[in-house]
Amino acid sequence: MSAEIGVAAITSASMEINKNKPFDERFIFDTEKIFGVLGSIMHDQDRKSRKKKSKKANHEISDLLWDVYVPYFASLKEAGHAAAFCYHILNASEDEQLRTLIDFNKEKLEHFYLWANNN
Repeated sequence: MSAEIGVAAITSASMEINKNKPFDERFIFDTEKIFGVLGSIMHDQDRKSRKKKSKKANHEISDLLWDVYVPYFASLKEAGHAAAFCYHILNASEDEQLRTLIDFNKEKLEHFYLWANNN
């Protein structure tokens, strides 16, 4: 499965499954699923010896994505910090309800920050 197909399937299913849930729950659900799909693709590609390097510039960007970002986000999900990562992103919001949720989840954020500083 390609990453694009996986993400499209997740967002499509999520709109139906989570249509009555608050924004933050939908965001966390989608993020966890996307990180999981990317991690699965990464592990599958590693088994197929994805390390064939190309000299084209767009492949260098792709290599950066698959060699740095995807492993990080897959590890983040496996460590159980996807929800805290979402709260970190939502921390920029001025929405009162989201601010309350972020305050309620300060401990998760602190654990995520400790994990992130060591990975």
